[in-house]
This record gives sequence, structure tokens and C-alpha cells, in this order.
Amino acid sequence: MEKAIREAEKEWHEAHYELKRGQDLVVPEAIRKRYLHPRRRAQFHLEHVYHELGDLRGKRVLYYGCGADNSTVLLALKGAEVFAFDLSEHAIRLQRAMAAANGVASRVHVLVSAAEELPFSAGAFDIVVGIAILHHIPDHLSSTPGELASILRPGGRAIFAEPVIRNRFLGWFLRLLPLHDATSPGERQLTDADLEHFETDFRSRRVFFSVLSRLDRFICKGPLETAPAACRLLVQAVHALDGMILRVPFADRLAAIAVLDLLRKS
Repeated sequence: MEKAIREAEKEWHEAHYELKRGQDLVVPEAIRKRYLHPRRRAQFHLEHVYHELGDLRGKRVLYYGCGADNSTVLLALKGAEVFAFDLSEHAIRLQRAMAAANGVASRVHVLVSAAEELPFSAGAFDIVVGIAILHHIPDHLSSTPGELASILRPGGRAIFAEPVIRNRFLGWFLRLLPLHDATSPGERQLTDADLEHFETDFRSRRVFFSVLSRLDRFICKGPLETAPAACRLLVQAVHALDGMILRVPFADRLAAIAVLDLLRKS
């Protein structure tokens, strides 16, 4: 990432996470239950990620671009020794506070870093996890796979969940609709060409989610776990319908989210 864009990203995210200073630090029991014991046939992409991660006891996991997300805590609660980084100092302070509030401070290690300047040694991790982070560094994706392969042990695994656009006409149409929150200076939805960068260093599997569920934000505000029962049922119905749509050949070209499951080649 060019220095000017990186600085703009950092400034944007510092302001973004500054607004989250008053957030509740303790991960609610409903969220713990949902992701620590996810359903096998997941309707939601994060449930799928956590199901695929499985038992993390004894694993060294890197949370790639952690932001203020509670996945750092959840990964530690699943038994992992978690290392997490972010460009934002505010985000890292929030992560330290969350780890302490949830009793996992001894298993969570955080640092301020850019994705392009990770200080980890070769083969340092069993697993790398990233949630909506690669689309913030699209211009760095040609070198990201090699860097990931370096810090993963032989046979190590990386799982990323990312916003994608796989149909240019759909992309044009969606730009006319108010479906997206404010975006940071360097981000964009990823394309198939972006995802193909990973094919050289990894055996890659893609699972797609979210067609009609792009409209979730118009149904429920805030976390699904705390939404009114009627909202929860409607959102779950929409995601179930998405699951049926995405089983139709070529319908995955309409998906909004890709889970990229990567196994390092020996």
C-alpha cells in the first residue's frame, strides 16, 4: 500500500475506533454460544468461519487486522494463543481492554502494525484468520499470499471472509443503492482476480454467502443476538433463502461475501 493511502487509512480508522471507546467490553453470552458452538450447516459467513476453525486448543493463531472486533476474544476462548495486529492504536487499546474484561489477557498478544510490515518469524503460526480486512489492502494482494505462506507452518491454514463483487453489472446496480456504510480511503470489494493471487501458494476453497441478505441492515439494527424476535426470524429466513439461491449453478456470481479457505502448500 502506498504510504499516502496507508496514512489516510490509519487516520480514518483512528477516528472510527475512537467512537467505539464506550462499547461494552464483555462479549455477551449469546454471541459466545453462537460462535463457540456454531451450527454445522451455517447460514451466516461468520458461523461458517468458526465451524471450519474447529478446536483451537494448542494452536497459535494470528488475527489479521483485528480492528475492534471481538473475534480476538472468541479465538482465545476457543483455546488458541492469539496474536493480533491492526494499523489503529485505538483498536489495539480496545483489544487489550476486551481481553482483560473477558479473562483471556494471558492468551492475547496485540501490536500496532501495517499488514505490509509484520514482524513475525517464518512458520510462527498454525492458522491465520481475517474478517473483512483484505479488501482494505487490495493493492497489496499480489504479495500478501507469499507473506502469509512464510509466517504459516508447513500445512498451515488461513481463513478470510471478505466482501466481493463478482458481476460487473450487479456492481454497477448496487452502486445506485444505499447499501454500504462509509468506506475508508483504500478499500474496495474484491474481485475474482484478487482472490486468484492466492492460488500459487495455497490450495484454495471458496464458499459464498449473502445475496438478498445484503438488506439485513434494513431489517435489524445492531447485533442479531439482541434484536427483537421478529427481526431475528426474518433475517434468518432471508439467509436460509440465500442458501437455496446459492445452490443454483452460477448463482454464486451474485454473492456479496466470500469465505476464502487456504491451505498452505508444502
